[in-house]
Amino acid sequence: MKIRKRLIALIMVAIMVFGLLPMNVQAANSYEREKKISINGKTYILWTYYRAYDDKEASFLLEKTAKGQQLVAEYSGDSRMEYEFCYGKKIFFTLGHRPETTERTYSYTIGATEFQLEKSPLQLADHRGRYAIGYTYRATDIGANKLCLYNLSNRKQTLLGRGYDIRFIGGKVYYVKVSKDDKTAQIIRCNPDGSGKKILKTVKDKRGLYGFQFKNKHCVICYPGARDGLYVSF
Repeated sequence: MKIRKRLIALIMVAIMVFGLLPMNVQAANSYEREKKISINGKTYILWTYYRAYDDKEASFLLEKTAKGQQLVAEYSGDSRMEYEFCYGKKIFFTLGHRPETTERTYSYTIGATEFQLEKSPLQLADHRGRYAIGYTYRATDIGANKLCLYNLSNRKQTLLGRGYDIRFIGGKVYYVKVSKDDKTAQIIRCNPDGSGKKILKTVKDKRGLYGFQFKNKHCVICYPGARDGLYVSF
């Protein structure tokens, strides 16, 4: 049964790639995307599309070989696979964010025959070597996210709490952590492994502090009371 399903999926990929579906069926599959990925001398194509007939997102990973493109992994569900980065022999993907879905990270290892669930909840954002940053929850509005660090080698996850805009700046990790009532925020810097944590500045506002974004390593913008932007230097 599994072999039959993979064969059907491969045929569908070939048909869609070469445009052999009837026009009315092609029209039902929208939002097509194709992403080229290079890793360790190999080339892969992540091909995704929305299937209107069953309201599902389909994702296929194909490897370019001397014999053409070969299907090596596939996924179908409420969200599509989105490429993040490569590390070692792995390609990392996250599922596209939807309000009703849990953040999940998948990986594909060279030579494997399917995607593997790497961690849940987790949505990776960036990495430096084996150290990655990401989220365990993404807000759909101006509200705070839940931030984390992730070790790609040992799969250890370090939770950082509620906050905004975690990112690498000059080899360090910067992020903003906010209190449960959103009235106090701490601008924090640490090493990629979580050590050397330092609070660079504490900001308070009784109206609530939202939507922090780093402009550079010495300045952020936020929105007290979700209104006009306020620049904070540190």
